[in-house]
Amino acid sequence: MKNKINVTENSNGAQSPKVEPKTIQLVPKYTPTTEEIKDKAVVLYHLQQKHNELQNKRRALDEFSITTDRNNATISVVDSKGTKFTSNNPKSINKLIEFWKEEFNTAIEEVEIEMLKAFEIPNKQEETDKQEVPNVA
Repeated sequence: MKNKINVTENSNGAQSPKVEPKTIQLVPKYTPTTEEIKDKAVVLYHLQQKHNELQNKRRALDEFSITTDRNNATISVVDSKGTKFTSNNPKSINKLIEFWKEEFNTAIEEVEIEMLKAFEIPNKQEETDKQEVPNVA
C-alpha cells in the first residue's frame, strides 16, 4: 500500500504536499499445537541419532590409515549370498575409503537439511504471518 499524498494550498496561494502515512497491522504469527511440537521433537530426535551415527562412521574412516608402500591392510566384502571378496591392494582400499567418505558427507548434509526443515512453519501459515490492513482513518 502506498502513502497517500494530498496537495493543499496555504494562505499565500502556494501549494504544499501533505503526506498521510500508511498503517500496517501485523497478524500474530502461527503458534503450533502441542501435538505438532511433540511430532517435530520425535522427528528431530531420530534425525539426531542418524546424524550422530553417520558422523561416528565418518570419524572412523578418518582414523583409518593405510601406507601405500606395503600391504598392511585388508578389506573384505560379503554379499547377501555369502560370497566374499577380499583385497589388500592399498590403492584400491584408499579409493574405496574416499568413496565412502564422500557418501557419508553427502548423507550428513542431507540429514542436516532435514533437521532444519523440521522447524519450518507450514506454508498455509506463512501466508498469514504478515497482512497489510488499509488505513481507514
